[in-house]
Amino acid sequence: MRRDDILARPVCLIAILLVIGILLADLLFPDIRDKGYDPDDPHNPMGDTGGSEFEWVGKVAAIKHKASYGDTYILELKDVSVVTDTGEMKLTGFGQSVQAMTDEPRGIRIGSYVAVKGRLSYYEHARNDGEFDAYSFYNNRGVLFAISNGEITWNGDEYSFVGQAMYETGQYYADRLENTYDEEDASILKAMLLGVKEDMDYEVKESFQKCGVAHILAISGLHITFLCMTLYNLLIRTGLRKQICVALSECFLILYVIMVGATASALRAGCMFTLFLSAKVMKRSYDMLTAVSFASIMLLLRNPGVLWDVSFQLSFAAVLGVGLFYKLFMNNTVYLKEKLKMRHDDLLKNRLFNIFVHGTCSNALVSFFVYAVTLPVLLSCYYETAIYSILLNIIIVPLMSVLLVAAILGLIFGDAIGLPAIVIVKSILYFYKNSCSWFEASGMGRVNLGAPEIWKVVLYYLLLLCLCIYAGRFGIPVRLGCLITCVMLMLPYPVNGLQVHVLDVGQGDGLVMFCGDKVFLFDGGSTSVQKLGKKRLIPFLKYHGVNKVDAVFLSHADKDHISGIFELLDSEIRECIDVKKIYVYDGALDNGGFDDIRSEAAEHDCGLIGISAGDMYCYKNLSIACIYPHEGRYTEPNNSSLVMKIDYGEFCMIETGDVENEGECVIDEEYDMTSWDTDVLKVAHHGSVSSSGEAFLEEMKPLVSVISVAEYNPYGHPHRETMQRLSKNTGDIYMTSTCGCISIYVDKRGRFRVKSKIA
Repeated sequence: MRRDDILARPVCLIAILLVIGILLADLLFPDIRDKGYDPDDPHNPMGDTGGSEFEWVGKVAAIKHKASYGDTYILELKDVSVVTDTGEMKLTGFGQSVQAMTDEPRGIRIGSYVAVKGRLSYYEHARNDGEFDAYSFYNNRGVLFAISNGEITWNGDEYSFVGQAMYETGQYYADRLENTYDEEDASILKAMLLGVKEDMDYEVKESFQKCGVAHILAISGLHITFLCMTLYNLLIRTGLRKQICVALSECFLILYVIMVGATASALRAGCMFTLFLSAKVMKRSYDMLTAVSFASIMLLLRNPGVLWDVSFQLSFAAVLGVGLFYKLFMNNTVYLKEKLKMRHDDLLKNRLFNIFVHGTCSNALVSFFVYAVTLPVLLSCYYETAIYSILLNIIIVPLMSVLLVAAILGLIFGDAIGLPAIVIVKSILYFYKNSCSWFEASGMGRVNLGAPEIWKVVLYYLLLLCLCIYAGRFGIPVRLGCLITCVMLMLPYPVNGLQVHVLDVGQGDGLVMFCGDKVFLFDGGSTSVQKLGKKRLIPFLKYHGVNKVDAVFLSHADKDHISGIFELLDSEIRECIDVKKIYVYDGALDNGGFDDIRSEAAEHDCGLIGISAGDMYCYKNLSIACIYPHEGRYTEPNNSSLVMKIDYGEFCMIETGDVENEGECVIDEEYDMTSWDTDVLKVAHHGSVSSSGEAFLEEMKPLVSVISVAEYNPYGHPHRETMQRLSKNTGDIYMTSTCGCISIYVDKRGRFRVKSKIA
């Protein structure tokens, strides 16, 4: 790419400078992007940690129905103020909003002011790597906080006629779709045509996402370009002047974007198509790079935080894959263009060749570059990739045109005349769902690569750009070398040293350990977090690019230590995480505690092995030794917990499960714990008063103690007496309730440092 190519596109240059400016501002002033309200923020104007009732006044910008939340409606409120004793205090600025949840939306109209009385609810920060960060997700979209159990106390008379009309139009067509198709198909079509994703079945949505075709569910350039271009071409054929056709198409575009909720991808596509129509009127050439740059400038000026929103990143990455990388590659590989052209005396053969061979090859290259450019974004969000999505998109994307035409005809003409169109829609959706379900269930071609580091992403894009620019100058070996290097950058690498992560699982225990290319798991359960495996344990493993867990050590069979393990085993194929072996205390195998785990492990071809004091697992300079209980000594679950001694170089850590004073006394009698030089103690039983006895702690004297406990739990953990004993006999004390995930990084000499997820 030449310097003149950039200078010829000043809009592109402005967009690049704007993005760089936002990134620098975020780097130098990290709090500048943090606009959401937080209970710990001293500048919080409501001065409440959440849960208290307030009254707010705001303007209704959107209404969404959440059937999965018990028939709840979500109101997006702009221009929000909180009502205080001294009057109203303004909370939101330009581009900011508040979400209010209510079950009584009757009479509420778009653009009207309402007063809502309800409970203040903050969005939660992610407490572990890979966990969904609701605070960042909504903060990037300008949503400050939520109002739960909302009661509408006042509703204004004035409203937006256009906004309300578009909302009612969307509701009308949503009802038509529900009456025409079954529930599952209707929910998919509502997402594709109306931007309503709230009613989609989670498993169907996840299936599309895992197969790399979730983009067909988002209102984006594929949908808007097709619908608006179809309308424009139909109007042109009526003989109307071009200016009138453009004006009518633009009006349809604006109304459609309003109806589907003006998401980042819809606004981007709308801006680009507006420039396309403008070029038609002004008889100028349309430049995709200029158009996408203009769209990015408009969205970033409206809300700079959208730069970190995944829908924004995916939408623009997909366009750049086609408009920049693919075009650069084709422009610099003239010989490839020539090979894809057939010259023959027979005109019919030429046309058939261009339609099938040239078209298929072009679609394959486009699909490849869209996949390649969006890959780092997808990995940063979902931590996995499906190689087969390149081939799947070659089939699915062209079918979208047929699907959209048939769906619209079915909506217009209904069951009578539109029956063939409805059959076509059902057939295509059947193919979409079943092909995605088959690929997902097989696990074939899908791999967890983890979230890439930023320097890898930058280097990846630079290499890919060089490959496209100099594609015609280098031979096949050099081009293959660039591609292989790009792939290598995205692969997870073995851990250098030892990493121990005490996960925040609420009221329970869960510890993940990495050493080289080995992954170990100690417990994984909770009584306070539902679906722990799906929400916290599996996302953490995928975030770190884990495809195989070499060993799981279960201290005992209580729910707060094993609940997530069942989910991990059940989703072995779907999440591509293979559990090799599970180790439990051999004395508990015959006491019924592990019967469920035994059957689950057998079903998934996972070995269940009994161990006791004296057994050891070794890998290079790592040793995991069981020091308690002894073989055949079974009392009750807590005091029969496995106690493991982890050594790596000069580093020593003790993992205690839920062992209580009885077990601690046995360990104290049988071992000289002063010789261990214990660095880290994973405190037993969440800080219960019946564990971490004075004699045990005095003998061990750990430098750091870590407690896995929920902030609000019915047991009063950690108990005050336990904390007092720990304070006397240990150095630093970390609790997952206040620190989130606690990570311990150990180098090869055994030196370690502790880092918490929440500072």
